[in-house]
Amino acid sequence: LRLECLPNRDSLPYGDYYGISKTANSVFRGTLRYQGFSEILYGLNLLGFMDDTFDDHLSPTSTHKFNTWSEVMKKIGLTNTEQIAFRLKSLGASESCVANTINCIQWLGLFSNEQLVLRNTLMDTFCALLEQKLVYKQKERDMVVMQHLFEVEKKDKKIEKHSSTFICYGDVDGDTAMSKTVGITAAIGVELVMQSRITGRGVLLPTSPEVYRPALELLEKEGFQFVEESY
Repeated sequence: LRLECLPNRDSLPYGDYYGISKTANSVFRGTLRYQGFSEILYGLNLLGFMDDTFDDHLSPTSTHKFNTWSEVMKKIGLTNTEQIAFRLKSLGASESCVANTINCIQWLGLFSNEQLVLRNTLMDTFCALLEQKLVYKQKERDMVVMQHLFEVEKKDKKIEKHSSTFICYGDVDGDTAMSKTVGITAAIGVELVMQSRITGRGVLLPTSPEVYRPALELLEKEGFQFVEESY
């Protein structure tokens, strides 16, 4: 898989959650996306597609509302790939960012007379388009990937590396991997509480052995298993 890892908010509290803040030199929490994802989102942001200010042209009740994406692109001065490339380069975007962003815009049909779903702002109207274009087609399925990487320095100064990897695929024309990993995990938590196998009360983190040991055991029975490797 050609993936990239993006920083996911503040990673430092996880050192305390896992009890390693005093021994770990660094703690990093990231989000995995397909390669090129961050460049495309960065390019779209530079072009203004994340603008969340109200636009009368994008209001469904306006008498001046636009009907097509080509009208939107004309308003923001991006009617062809040359204009997009020039603006992105002038804002410091890399060549690969320019190319990936243009390919995305063409694939989405932003130069066409594709009808708009108006939601008052450019960002929300753009999100409505993504909801249409990115829906799963027949026989398509999603995938969830999680990986933990550890680099450990032993007393003899030797470095050991350990990985724990989980991959789950959605069912074709059935449940998605996201719904299974979230839904079944939550259901197991409810089951453990109802069976009084979790005796703690209030908001509990899954870092407690009382929670994660029986939960991981039950998740493995559902086919959710991490592959452990050392090297």
